[in-house]
Amino acid sequence: MAYDGSGNFVRVHNWQDDATAGIKILSSRHDEEDNGFATGLSNAICRDGQSPILADIPFSGKKITNLGNPINPQDSATKNYVDTLSGWPTSKNISGADLNGRLNFTALGGVNGVTWSNADMSWFGKAATANQASNRLVVNSSIDGTSVQPGTDLVSIDDTGHVNLSSGILTYNLSYDGTNWRTPVAGYGLQPQLNQSSVSLKGIDTATTTTYQTVTPRQYALLQNTQGSTVFHLYKSATGKYTYLQSYTGTSARWQIIMGDATAESGSNAGSDFSIGRFNDAGTYVGAPISISRSSGAVTIGQLSLGTNALTATGVGGFTAFAGICQNAVNYGYVGFNSAGVNYSFYGNGNAFNTVAWTISDGRMKSDIAACDPADALAKVKAITVCSYRKQGAIKRDGIADEIGWLAQDIETVIPEAVYDHAIPESDEAMRTLIGSDTVKATNDRTMLATLWAAVQHQASIIEALQARLAALEAGS
Repeated sequence: MAYDGSGNFVRVHNWQDDATAGIKILSSRHDEEDNGFATGLSNAICRDGQSPILADIPFSGKKITNLGNPINPQDSATKNYVDTLSGWPTSKNISGADLNGRLNFTALGGVNGVTWSNADMSWFGKAATANQASNRLVVNSSIDGTSVQPGTDLVSIDDTGHVNLSSGILTYNLSYDGTNWRTPVAGYGLQPQLNQSSVSLKGIDTATTTTYQTVTPRQYALLQNTQGSTVFHLYKSATGKYTYLQSYTGTSARWQIIMGDATAESGSNAGSDFSIGRFNDAGTYVGAPISISRSSGAVTIGQLSLGTNALTATGVGGFTAFAGICQNAVNYGYVGFNSAGVNYSFYGNGNAFNTVAWTISDGRMKSDIAACDPADALAKVKAITVCSYRKQGAIKRDGIADEIGWLAQDIETVIPEAVYDHAIPESDEAMRTLIGSDTVKATNDRTMLATLWAAVQHQASIIEALQARLAALEAGS
């Protein structure tokens, strides 16, 4: 036995000991020693690769250095070869429980993940990177995941659980090849799409009968709640903004319902008024035929046409509102509603020929009742200038002005609640041109009268006080 089992070579004889012992040189002892040498050399590893390894060799933590790169399946690999390995020719499976079954990417910057070259796709995680979305899982359109931000992030899931689609399209039973939509399974398909400023729903009206049948989705929108009421909320960020719905023919607007216009909310329920607007054939806004004040509930109708037949209506405010109104090529009639009160003016050929006016002032219909300050009312009356004027286009009679009264703009600075914007009928193009607006300022005479009434009460109290003092002085004399 040349080796002792621990890798130590063991000689059989010692020639010095033989000489001391007087043992002669014998061929048998030489052959025995030389056979041990032969056995030991036969167990050595040859440098030229003649001898195969017969058993596992423990290296006791030592390295095999300066190896060549592997070629054949059973060749050993160096650290450098493994570190720079660009891919595998066959599929790989990761098995094991918990950490043993995971594929972990731990780079702190850049991108790291899995790419499919033939599929033109990559799937990678992205760590925190300056000026970019961070901590997200991404399906990317690039085949190379080595650059800072390759390709386009088609789908990403961020660390808050948000799913982001770069196309904004999510489909049910619809696939798209860049030209045609198809249904992978026979039946219906649906496509919700989120754009930068809109949300649309598209579907197919007729179910397909075969798989991957070509279809053309049609656009529609539906809000449905089969269990109860359907509520569609419109929010605006602040006062001075709009909330509205618009309808289109093709790409041209036709109608809009404004459920809160840009009129500033200034308290007392003022602002964010309602209106229905219309558009011309080119899709340009031309005016609001109907508007409703949120503060007062007053309805303004730009032009009320009752058709070609005689019409009798009752029940407006509990009274007969109009009767026998007609419209034809020569004569026309309509009813004007005064937003200052429940007043109705009857018009024929564009001229008012009769006015029926009454005022509902039942205290049971009013809230937040508070007495006005008579002294303040007197100050307001004194602040308003009474002037004479002639309306634009009116004929002057012997140098005498048509009317004596006020200017709505002057009243608005003192008693703003007595002034409102009245829509100019669309048929009165001359007035629109003259004013340079779709509305004209009008006054609420009932509010003016109430202010004057309070001012007179204040003057009456002053007169009564002076009379009492005068009576006291006379009694003292």
